[in-house]
Amino acid sequence: MSLDAAGSARHALAPSTVASDPGARVADADTVRRALMALSPRQRAALVLREVSGLSCRQVAAALGISANATKTLLWRARAELRDRYAEEAR
Repeated sequence: MSLDAAGSARHALAPSTVASDPGARVADADTVRRALMALSPRQRAALVLREVSGLSCRQVAAALGISANATKTLLWRARAELRDRYAEEAR
């Protein structure tokens, strides 16, 4: 899953609305930013390294000094938290 997708919560604004309305795109980007900033620094770092920087799980693990399995768990929890925070922010 990429940060652009942000799980099913991404569909709070219909794609056609976001694509055709620059104001909606800015509002959506701001909602994503606020949801991302609400994560713990460790969760945020893992997601940014994986989804924005495109690092592999092993590379993220090395950067954070944790095992690959711990990284997978951290990313799973971070994505779940991001979905929840995004849904709260989009209300």
